[in-house]
Amino acid sequence: MTELKQKFRKNKSNSNPIEVSQICDLIYELNQICPNIVSGLLPHIEFKLKTNEEKERCEYTKLLARLFSDRNSDLAKNFPEAWKQFLGRFRDISVSVRVRCCQYSMHFLVHHKDLRQDITEQLRQRQHDADENVRYEVVMAIVSAGKKGIDNINEDLLGFVKE
Repeated sequence: MTELKQKFRKNKSNSNPIEVSQICDLIYELNQICPNIVSGLLPHIEFKLKTNEEKERCEYTKLLARLFSDRNSDLAKNFPEAWKQFLGRFRDISVSVRVRCCQYSMHFLVHHKDLRQDITEQLRQRQHDADENVRYEVVMAIVSAGKKGIDNINEDLLGFVKE
């Protein structure tokens, strides 16, 4: 595990740092192959959600969104602290992080009925976001989930679109 983390930090062939997006893509692919490995990395990923680097925070937020929202994922249930940390990114100071969270909301609404209440609450708060792009992504997430199946959305979510 330590060796894997070191490889994340440096590319051995040319000693240049690996891009954060590459690390996140690798972690996601590892999860597809062997989910047990990724569960050991979740504390590290949680820590990265608090970094001052906006791009890094955005990439790790995207990673958690992908991991949690996958069709058969039970990571949110198994790692409630990581789930809470992810939900906190909906209120991130960075517009790009908030937008990213809203963009992935549709996947939660479609694939995880058990997480809809948490996501609905986050969308409720973001529908009044100061940034127009965030508000737009809230509406798009709800509409997209509704297009995949009207049972993916509830009256509250329809009310957000109406506003």
